[in-house]
Amino acid sequence: MIRNRAIGTLVIVVVVLLVSCGQSLPSPASPTTDPLESKSNDGYETVVDALRGTGIPVEVVGRQDAIYFGGDGYDILVNGVSVRVFEYADEAARQTDSDALSPDGWVITRQDGELTVETHLEWIDQPNFWAQGRVIVLYVGADAATQRLLSGTLGESITAQTLLEKGYPRAALQAQEMARVVSSLANVQIDIVSFEPVTWGDSCLGAGQPDEVCAEVITPGWIVVLRDPHGKLAMHTDLFGERMRRGPDPDPAGETEPTPTAVPEPTQTNVPVPTQTNVPVPTPTISPAGVRLYSNPFFLVTLEYPDHWQHEEGEPQSGDRYGGSDGFFLVGARDAGDRPLDDVAASEAGHILRPYGSEPDIERLEVAGQEARLILPSADQSMGPLGQAMLIVRYPVPVELGGHVYPLFTLTAVPDQIRDLAASLQFITD
Repeated sequence: MIRNRAIGTLVIVVVVLLVSCGQSLPSPASPTTDPLESKSNDGYETVVDALRGTGIPVEVVGRQDAIYFGGDGYDILVNGVSVRVFEYADEAARQTDSDALSPDGWVITRQDGELTVETHLEWIDQPNFWAQGRVIVLYVGADAATQRLLSGTLGESITAQTLLEKGYPRAALQAQEMARVVSSLANVQIDIVSFEPVTWGDSCLGAGQPDEVCAEVITPGWIVVLRDPHGKLAMHTDLFGERMRRGPDPDPAGETEPTPTAVPEPTQTNVPVPTQTNVPVPTPTISPAGVRLYSNPFFLVTLEYPDHWQHEEGEPQSGDRYGGSDGFFLVGARDAGDRPLDDVAASEAGHILRPYGSEPDIERLEVAGQEARLILPSADQSMGPLGQAMLIVRYPVPVELGGHVYPLFTLTAVPDQIRDLAASLQFITD
């Protein structure tokens, strides 16, 4: 795919499917040869010999097209882990390509006359590059032992090892992001407590429901344990986090304290509050004793809530939230296309992270004269001591926010309070 980023710049996106596989490497012994930096004329065969000199089994797979580099490509397996070697005619040609590589290994930038050509490499995991003599060596993955072996043989990597330092596989980061998406808490912190490679025996990742039919197929993956402000939850994932399910909650007694992690930027859960000028910010006004009137000109709703609740700061994409120690409400909107409201509610209630427990109830209601569905949690919900329920109401007229049209309004609140909040809900139609 080719697209223009700026005048004089051509951007090319290349999807790369090289992936590490096989078992983790043991900590390598000291190489029997010096690093290849002392042998500037050495190429592909010397890399193989040097790696074999460490006592680690190395299998030559064969030649591969070097789509994004100028050298000849060779695939090898280092103790079952995929590694690619690019061999150049001379060190100067290799230096040209290694200098073009970005520090994180995701972009190659070259000059073609006055045109700057950026090739964006879409790796399926962390890319790790080494460059010595006439060769560039590539390992895609996050196995620290493989990285140490290649660095001990080839010298220091020329790309940053961000994910290797954290030690998190892609599936763990995907599970962390998914947990953040489904949480109703503004600016919530989700930590990765632990992750463990497993081999699932079925297509349901070991988390099938009693009445669900799961194909008997070997599926490599992970158990990822996360922690949010309410406790810990376990996610069952495939190898790269493309599929995941919530598993049984972990036993707190068997868990160790997590190492603090950087939390990825949150993705949109409901609707971003649009950046507009000269638009009134939602401001509550005093209503009857003990109650305030909330009015939101973006989501076009009003409702009444306890006057001691305060606005809670958070990310705009988390919606607008007010609350206190005894409860909260969160307003938002959804784009469900032409799907029936029953389907939308069932999809929300049956989310893979089970935010409403394993057996939530869905009630059909009419709110403010509009069709609505109320999702109430089952007793095994794990969303803190107060819990949460969701009301989904069809707007009288779809609202436009940030250039997008949304036909459904959502209200998330404590189960014991959501009916009272819904009873006061009105849509702004003027």
